[in-house]
Amino acid sequence: MHAICLQVVGEVRLIKKIKDGLLVEAKNDKQAKRLQSLVRFGEADVVVKTHQTLNYSKGVIYCSDLLNCSVEELKEHLLVEGITDIKRIQTKKDGKLIDTPTHIITFNSPVLPKKINAAFHRLEVRPYIPNPLRCFKCQKFGHITDKCESKVQICTCGQPPHDGTPCTLPIKCVNCSGDHPARSRSCPVYQEEATIQRIKTLDKVTYFEAKRRYNMSKNINLPKSFSDVVKTTAPAASNLKIEDIIKALIPEITKVVTSIISGGAGISGPQSQTFALPSKKTISRHGVQYDSQSNTDSVAEKRKASETGSDTESSILNSDADLFIYLNLGVNKKRVVHGSGQAGKRKGDLVKSLSALLRKTGTHLKQNSAQKMSEDQSLFRGRSAT
Repeated sequence: MHAICLQVVGEVRLIKKIKDGLLVEAKNDKQAKRLQSLVRFGEADVVVKTHQTLNYSKGVIYCSDLLNCSVEELKEHLLVEGITDIKRIQTKKDGKLIDTPTHIITFNSPVLPKKINAAFHRLEVRPYIPNPLRCFKCQKFGHITDKCESKVQICTCGQPPHDGTPCTLPIKCVNCSGDHPARSRSCPVYQEEATIQRIKTLDKVTYFEAKRRYNMSKNINLPKSFSDVVKTTAPAASNLKIEDIIKALIPEITKVVTSIISGGAGISGPQSQTFALPSKKTISRHGVQYDSQSNTDSVAEKRKASETGSDTESSILNSDADLFIYLNLGVNKKRVVHGSGQAGKRKGDLVKSLSALLRKTGTHLKQNSAQKMSEDQSLFRGRSAT
């Protein structure tokens, strides 16, 4: 098909097989007119027509002054803006339809303008996201009644009609089996379809392509935080022991960190000078802020610092406890600044204290993990023997 298209009109921007034919995106008007004049494509007779939605765009404008004009007057005066259709939104109040200042505008271009001129107004144009398409016959989404393949109309209870007798069964959604009508906006399937419609409108793709993209994004399950990883990878009993260890050590760690920030106040010995932590840009990932510079420290630098016996936090045991405290308490591996003389010695002692606490936490975690692994292995051997 692509080779035939090259011979007939040359290289096009897109050619794709869809449900009932081929979707071709032309590069320019000349190529589009050449395609529209085709009656045969290779050995097959074809009918060429413009796509119903991809060649147009719809936007929403809001202006109360436009209520002074009829829709026909608006169409006549706004043709210079490339507008092909205008629809005024109405609401029902006390059984009567009332016009609202909201208008849906259709443009003869796939690119939606950001603003349009209406009389002396400069109006912002927002993308129009249509409601999910729902069939009134089978209550499923994605098609209309005229193209429904169902032979019977589904009742509000989610079942076929009851032979003319009134339905006394509770309401049940045919899409999610929830206790609400299929049209309910709280239905999770409705919300999924609303997201698909948003992708379809903003990305200018077909419904099936938008649904494919949505399903791909839904299948990507990235952990939101370190605690989520722990919940999905560690047994519940092990989690409780780790939490007890952390709770016991957090007051001591907090005391040391506070002392470092305040310049060593509250620690026995000569009073050291107060020093400020350098301000560095922080970035946020999964709701946790951390220092961007320390995050780029290479593993080789940490290993080198550990081998040389450095007392900075970069030599702390690289364990789960290190990660947990680093994320939740904001401990930064490169933010400890050593001074000179007695003050530098005092700050070094503080760092050693913090490092010892972290190593202690890491040791507890390793022992706890080894004990749990031994228990699991014993349990596995016992089950195998039986």
